[in-house]
Amino acid sequence: MKETAKLYILRNILHEIEQFKRLKLADFTFKIFAVNSEMTEIPWNVDEEFDISLIHCNKSFDATLLNKLPPAENARYLLLSDGCWSGPRNTPLRSWISKQPQNFVRILKIGADYTDPRFETCKVFDAENIFAALDNWF
Repeated sequence: MKETAKLYILRNILHEIEQFKRLKLADFTFKIFAVNSEMTEIPWNVDEEFDISLIHCNKSFDATLLNKLPPAENARYLLLSDGCWSGPRNTPLRSWISKQPQNFVRILKIGADYTDPRFETCKVFDAENIFAALDNWF
């Protein structure tokens, strides 16, 4: 995700989520986790500019790290990715998603190089459809 403007798209999406919350279109708290070869919680005060230097996008995504997250019955998970998850690379992700309740996971794809695997229990949205992804989800 480090090439082109994908980090800026990511930053804009985070601000759109914050605006969605601020306009009281839904009541939720959210945390940001960066997942590549390790999982890191990204601190962010929604009243401040998001520092994109906190995101390190130079490694592959290890979906097995998602197992460290609490079960989805306590949360909703919105995955933002430019991921290429075809073939065996999507098996850990598919396994994690299948363990979550129906419609508790949504994927927001960033960039044209995203391969679009079909997941039975979650929906996949284009980045420009962030509000459609959030609408009536909480």
